[in-house]
Amino acid sequence: METNNRWYVRRKDGKKDGSFSDSELAALIRKGIVEPEDEIWTMKMADWMALKDSIYSFYLPQEEKPFVLEDTDVELELDVHSDSEILL
Repeated sequence: METNNRWYVRRKDGKKDGSFSDSELAALIRKGIVEPEDEIWTMKMADWMALKDSIYSFYLPQEEKPFVLEDTDVELELDVHSDSEILL
């Protein structure tokens, strides 16, 4: 996604950082240095945009959710053949 854009970041506390290339911004996001609520801007944009609402949200660390197997009523019909194969 490399372009010639130079990106600026406005933190929640109002502090501004930049300029960053596309790849530099992506790296800062992946490392958690730029947070979802921080805003980003480039000269091609009319206004600041929250990172979480931008295409760059793709680089945000994904929250790992535990896998949960829900209790369901499933009936299995087993058919045992003479050659000891079990078919589900």
